[in-house]
Amino acid sequence: MTLNDGNSKMPLSMSKDTPTAGGQWRFLLNWDQKVGKQSKLARMAASATGGKINVGGKPQESDVDIWATFYRDGAPKRTVVGWNPNAVSGAGHTGDNQTGAGDDDEAVTIDFDKIPMWVTEVVVGVSTKPNGSFGDAMNVGVKVFENGREVDELMPTLGANENIAVTLLATRNKDTAGNVLDGWQIRVLDSAGRYQAQPQPGQSMSDAADAGILSFAKSRAGF
Repeated sequence: MTLNDGNSKMPLSMSKDTPTAGGQWRFLLNWDQKVGKQSKLARMAASATGGKINVGGKPQESDVDIWATFYRDGAPKRTVVGWNPNAVSGAGHTGDNQTGAGDDDEAVTIDFDKIPMWVTEVVVGVSTKPNGSFGDAMNVGVKVFENGREVDELMPTLGANENIAVTLLATRNKDTAGNVLDGWQIRVLDSAGRYQAQPQPGQSMSDAADAGILSFAKSRAGF
């Protein structure tokens, strides 16, 4: 794929910083609920009773979310996520899907030409509950689109005990004096692992999970 800045074309690398004038990027998350396996005895009972006795084989509890965090000089300021879809102008979220039902479950869209000038870094990631993993769901994947064209699809390694993955880092161009310039450096990543939720005194589990996600996202994005 190539990017056109109006004067020349340059290859888009999925592994290196790539100058771009901006444009619209979309990150489409898909996942399905995992159904527990029935034991041999449960299958026999279901067969013998015509399904009247049907134990096991129910969907497991899981929830996968996609989000984008917006930073100012390395400090996280706003997160666009399913329950806060319009936290930053020029970006949006389609809403929280807690069941994995449907073909396109959640999406984050960022128009790098329209987000506020105070934003200096953006990290896009996907995560699930801190005590779970992507293995608690099925067919987890994130399709990456740049100006409407699919440029990559990221997915957890099968069998991996991971609960978070960072999929993009964008940093606004600056001159040697630190003044903000037009354009961005954008990297598509596939950096997965685990974050922890360890509440401090007086801190809720939800706040601890948010802190764990932010800490992992910044460390794996590398800024």
